[in-house]
Amino acid sequence: MWDTSLSLPCVTIRDPLPGTSVRIAECDLTRAVVATSHWCDLSHLLRLDLLAHASAYLLVGFDENTGQTCLRVGSGVELHARLYDQRWNGYLRPIDEVFVLTTGSPILSEADIAFWRTRLGTLAWSAGRVRLVRGRASVSMPAPPARKEMLESLLAQGRPLLRAAGCPWLEPCSPDSRRAAA
Repeated sequence: MWDTSLSLPCVTIRDPLPGTSVRIAECDLTRAVVATSHWCDLSHLLRLDLLAHASAYLLVGFDENTGQTCLRVGSGVELHARLYDQRWNGYLRPIDEVFVLTTGSPILSEADIAFWRTRLGTLAWSAGRVRLVRGRASVSMPAPPARKEMLESLLAQGRPLLRAAGCPWLEPCSPDSRRAAA
């Protein structure tokens, strides 16, 4: 498994749709891109051209019954329909934020993003900061062998973008708080 604590020196955050919470975190040194917004701005987020391709996403919400922050990791080729399906997710009401990790180009396959979904879920669980909510597609997916190195590299490049976009859920609060990988 790759060391996924890569540091990118040139992360930029931009607001492509003024007046909304939509933000894009990117770096000229990588193809990975993160787009994020509050749930109420989902329709604006989904207007971004870079989300027209296969992507992995993280939904952050609050379980009103337990008081816990919850996170669901998913993936999809048709994000518009996939993310709107999450409105009916009882564990994540209200959904506060959406984070999407993608490349903004058609280089990722459905198997690639299923692998990302698995890795992101493992990272969130091992960080121990949120309760991980499993979805219908929670089955572990190995990387396609010929693409594993590229996918791990893109994921390593995407993690600092996620952090810069306001997603701390993949990182432990302290080195001692990391759970052992299962």
